[in-house]
Amino acid sequence: MLQKTITVKEYAKEQGKTKEAIFYQIKKGKIKAEKNSNNEWEIILDEKEGEQKKKPQPTQELKSTIELLQQELKLKNQLLESKETIIRSQSQTIEAEQRTNVALVKTCELLKSNEKNLLLENEKIKSEKKGFFARLFKK
Repeated sequence: MLQKTITVKEYAKEQGKTKEAIFYQIKKGKIKAEKNSNNEWEIILDEKEGEQKKKPQPTQELKSTIELLQQELKLKNQLLESKETIIRSQSQTIEAEQRTNVALVKTCELLKSNEKNLLLENEKIKSEKKGFFARLFKK
């Protein structure tokens, strides 16, 4: 049986795990390891066991599922972006409507003020008209 070894650090890097996680697996007996001449722990890999360092390859079904999930995530992100755009647009519309309403209120206030001024002016003209005719007929 042909044996190969790899340091715990290298093995952890290949597996995408921490050294502590690898030492835990060694302690539990899931991974074979021994100390080398430099007093460093090394993982024992043998050809017969398919080399422990190789990550299991995902099946085609798993690859397809991952791809579908990635596509679903992409679509959901696009939907979220669309909804955010709609919300921003609605917010801008509401702000514009609020500005319009403020302008309409000011316009109404100006019209009421103008109406009062016109009524006062009308009363003044009527009063002057009465005074004019009163003086005209007194003579």
